[in-house]
Amino acid sequence: MTASEDGVLYLTRNLRKWELITDVMDARIPNKGDGAFHTMNVSRVVDALRKIRFPLEGVSVDIFILPYPRAETQGSSATGNAIFLSPGVREYSQETIEYVASHEMGHIVQRQYMPETRKDLWAQYKALRQISDESEYNENSAHDNRPREVFAEDFRMLFSDATSEGELALNGSVPPPEDVAGLKSFFLSLVSNNDEQLSLKLSPNPVKDGTTFTFETKSSRDVSVRIFDVSGRLVKTLVENQRANRQMRVFWDGNDSNGRALPAGIYFARLSTPQSYKVERVLLVR
Repeated sequence: MTASEDGVLYLTRNLRKWELITDVMDARIPNKGDGAFHTMNVSRVVDALRKIRFPLEGVSVDIFILPYPRAETQGSSATGNAIFLSPGVREYSQETIEYVASHEMGHIVQRQYMPETRKDLWAQYKALRQISDESEYNENSAHDNRPREVFAEDFRMLFSDATSEGELALNGSVPPPEDVAGLKSFFLSLVSNNDEQLSLKLSPNPVKDGTTFTFETKSSRDVSVRIFDVSGRLVKTLVENQRANRQMRVFWDGNDSNGRALPAGIYFARLSTPQSYKVERVLLVR
């Protein structure tokens, strides 16, 4: 943050500059609340992000917990690869922090994995969500009819337990995301990546009595191989930060990290490095 000669405080990042409103009694603040700004608690924000049940290892994001709201956009928002968490005019409840953090993380996931240039993915998503009618669902529509907002709310509702009365929610014209067959799998499939430096294969698949993952990286990197269920929950770590620069194999017996047999269903194997990742769909049968 920087202060100008006339005492105005600014937030600056990547050549952008936002004026900060430092006085709650400023005429630009419509609701004075209890007469003070209340910054989000850092540990509560961290806790809220840890509760998100989505593989976020490959997500690049900077999170700014602001002491004062921006004049341009007073509420919390996501811009580029950054989340700006604005203060409230009353103390935030943990419920609201979880709601805001998970919703804004949904915007980051969308920008990173399904940018506007991916017309193919947007067509699949809109068809699943029944929001293909561009006369009703477009970026100039009412806020909760904008496809990117529907995406962020889907992310929150599918991968967190965050709820908050009075905040943005899906309108009644689209079904709840948990009622849409294949929607959660669609979200998880977005983390697949076409990095030619990484290779992940498994055989057999479908998996009954176990399967062998064969993975390869063409340059020396620390790799991890993890198994997630369709909710995004980590169920098994097969390799953790192991240095690799050649083809390697690891066996998975279909059990979780406690040695218990997992139920039949769809799982996702994720090979990740600090720079990239690969995801393969696994069908476990019993």
